[in-house]
Amino acid sequence: MEGERWSMSPPPVVFDMGGFAPGYVSGVQRRALGVLFSCLAAALLVIAVAALVTDGGHASGLIVGFAALALAGWLGSLALSAFRRN
Repeated sequence: MEGERWSMSPPPVVFDMGGFAPGYVSGVQRRALGVLFSCLAAALLVIAVAALVTDGGHASGLIVGFAALALAGWLGSLALSAFRRN
């Protein structure tokens, strides 16, 4: 019975890349992700600085600031790895 269920699955989807080589497409996508992650990291860095500076040391500002700083660092490392791989 279980074999019959799997035999009824639809065929895999094949995407037409429009004549681009797979290496070219993945390189373009990698650079685009690098730019996206860089922009998001910069935005979170601005949020972190604003939260840490303007809240006057309250716990809520510290939590938001350090969380945004951690996320900015993580996204920044993803951006660097996306730009580094060729």
